[in-house]
Amino acid sequence: MPPASSSPTSTFLPDFCQWQMLFSALMISQLLAILLVLAPMEVAQYKLEILWHVSLFTLGVTLCSGMLLCLLRNWLERRNKIFAVLFSYMLILLITALFTHIAWYFFVNPVISSVKNPMPGSEQQFIMPAMKLRITGEGLINVVPIRYHLFMFRNLAISAIVTLVALRYFYLIYHWRLTTEAEAEFRVQALQARIHPHFLFNSMNTIASLTRFDPDLAEQAVEDLSELFRATLSDAKKRVTLEDELQLCQRYLRIEGLRMGNRLQVEWHMETIPKDALLPKLSLQPLLENAIYYGIQPLPEGGLIQVVGMSDEHDIKIDIENPLPPPDMPVPQKGKGNRIALENLRQRLNVYYGRQGHLDIQNDERSYRVSLRFPYERAE
Repeated sequence: MPPASSSPTSTFLPDFCQWQMLFSALMISQLLAILLVLAPMEVAQYKLEILWHVSLFTLGVTLCSGMLLCLLRNWLERRNKIFAVLFSYMLILLITALFTHIAWYFFVNPVISSVKNPMPGSEQQFIMPAMKLRITGEGLINVVPIRYHLFMFRNLAISAIVTLVALRYFYLIYHWRLTTEAEAEFRVQALQARIHPHFLFNSMNTIASLTRFDPDLAEQAVEDLSELFRATLSDAKKRVTLEDELQLCQRYLRIEGLRMGNRLQVEWHMETIPKDALLPKLSLQPLLENAIYYGIQPLPEGGLIQVVGMSDEHDIKIDIENPLPPPDMPVPQKGKGNRIALENLRQRLNVYYGRQGHLDIQNDERSYRVSLRFPYERAE
């Protein structure tokens, strides 16, 4: 499913232009066809023939409805939400009526005509969604045919009920998605606020010391700090290119490098990754901050952070690995802050990319690795 833009559309109708959604709708229609066939208490040997016709009917209605809603999606999104829902609802009923009319004149009516003059001495039984006939040698008895208007009413009633249930389901999913996005945005703002205190104080102290003997470097640090905070205070839902995210990471590392000096070393292996790929803002910088705070900073000699990127035609994977201090060395508590950062990023990936976005962690006594994986979507 995603990504997928996180901004909600003006209608809660799903995007039938995606083959996954259309395939799901077709599967649901087939389950409905099976339910309609199994519901009547009739002889089992006639069920398969009925199922074939009902399946064709439900497939046709679902496929045509999905294709038309796909073609009209942009137009519906520019309309009032209530109008879009009512229009879609009436469109599905109109398509149901059209297929019912076709089914009657090309299938039901010819069968009715063929059984009006049975062969003498023969006995046949026809069990159909539209009628139930028993034919004997003495003639036609126990005839309960459903006429055209009743056949039309029956199909429209079923379609109306099923469509209402589906719209209600889409409405609940839509609001669940809005709630999830709002929660994810709140979490990323909370994460950004959590970054500020210790990083801000350390940076300001570093800049204050630089102004005495290297004003140019102090000015560069102020520019880097302002750009970093501009990014953290901007819209959390916005996605940026990988190139912009890497530039933000470079600014952050320059500021930390002023404080830690040669203790902080970073190796970049990102040559094979397309720089126009879109990803959620502040996806890499919090991971680098955790690597420095929990991995490099406790080590007296410092350490090396390796950032390795890999990509194929569909996915991008970025690994960030840092050393860990020995088990007997006192280190900052890894509990709450680290979990908030990783869980926040994991939820944001889920909002943007669904199951296609992953955040995996691998660690041992010597190293800690975070793997970020997301689908490749090119910026326009």
